[in-house]
Amino acid sequence: MLKYLFFIVGGTAAIYISIYGSKSVFKFITIPTKADLQFAYDNIKLKKENALLRNQLTKSEFALSRAKEIMPAEYDSYIARGIASKDETFVLIGKNKTNTDHVQQAIYKWSPLKLYALTTKEYELKNYIPSAQFGMTLLNEMNKNSKISVPEITENFYLNLGIACFQSKIYLKESQQVLRLMISKYPNSPLIVRAKLWLALSYHKTKDNVAFESIMLEFKRKYQNTKEWQLLNNMHERNVASEKDK
Repeated sequence: MLKYLFFIVGGTAAIYISIYGSKSVFKFITIPTKADLQFAYDNIKLKKENALLRNQLTKSEFALSRAKEIMPAEYDSYIARGIASKDETFVLIGKNKTNTDHVQQAIYKWSPLKLYALTTKEYELKNYIPSAQFGMTLLNEMNKNSKISVPEITENFYLNLGIACFQSKIYLKESQQVLRLMISKYPNSPLIVRAKLWLALSYHKTKDNVAFESIMLEFKRKYQNTKEWQLLNNMHERNVASEKDK
């Protein structure tokens, strides 16, 4: 005669089996908990995401190698290190930009020190378009006349101007010009990592994927212990996830 008893103790199921005239036995079966199932699910999901990221990184490295073949002389100086080889002229008014000239330099003839002060003031007030225009006008004036000297201008001025151009939403290309200029002029500045972060964000916003991926790789090699890398990497992972969902 067959007899059996089923009961659960903790996360283990025990089955007692007794067959008439035979030896009785216990069978133990471990039942996974909800936490065990969640862990297994998360592990599978993480493996899939890592595979997707590795595939994306391989594609990016291939794109970079192709870029280096196409423009080997310019690649290291312009994209990989993200610097400007020369001072550039900034255009304030034009297509895809604003028609409002907050500076009107031809009328007011602001002095370099006044342009600097207005750039800083508008930035602090988060008036990013006027701040960007005053700052770019100052750089244009300095480019036209090498004798102009503004001791107050430091790497912090260039960084804030690059951020103002980015936040203005209409001077994204100009933000790249300013930030590359800052990195070129102050290669040993403690603000370099922040400048490269904003440069990467600007490249991403303008869909300059080759330049963006080059900075991603640079951050991975040099700046993995920084909060800027965490921010940039999280953004990159979200982009990969969104591509996966399409």
